Amino acid sequence: MLLCTVLGVACDASTQSVFLTAEDYRFSPTLVRRSSGRPITLTVSNAGREVHEFASPLLAHARDLSADGRSPGKAAPAVVTLEPGRFVRFMVEAPVGTYLYWCRRKGHHNMSGTLIIE
Repeated sequence: MLLCTVLGVACDASTQSVFLTAEDYRFSPTLVRRSSGRPITLTVSNAGREVHEFASPLLAHARDLSADGRSPGKAAPAVVTLEPGRFVRFMVEAPVGTYLYWCRRKGHHNMSGTLIIE
């Protein structure tokens, strides 16, 4: 099973960070809260053995997308596929709200979490 761990650590006064690690078919913890008015750097990594997807309305607010430290030079997709051992990082400037994220892979339907921007 693949476990997704979401740990948040503020980088500095201008940005906030959220780290999401996929492993064991779940996101843990399943709830993250951040303040509005400051950008969020979101890093999603796959530490497991299975391919995962990161789907979320947050991707509509993404910029500066990079995969494994390399910028693909295009806008963020609607869904990000993560091979084992890979990661994606992007900046999010989303309005106040509740944003779900989940893995769309077959059999991973319970793999989800929530980011609340207050």
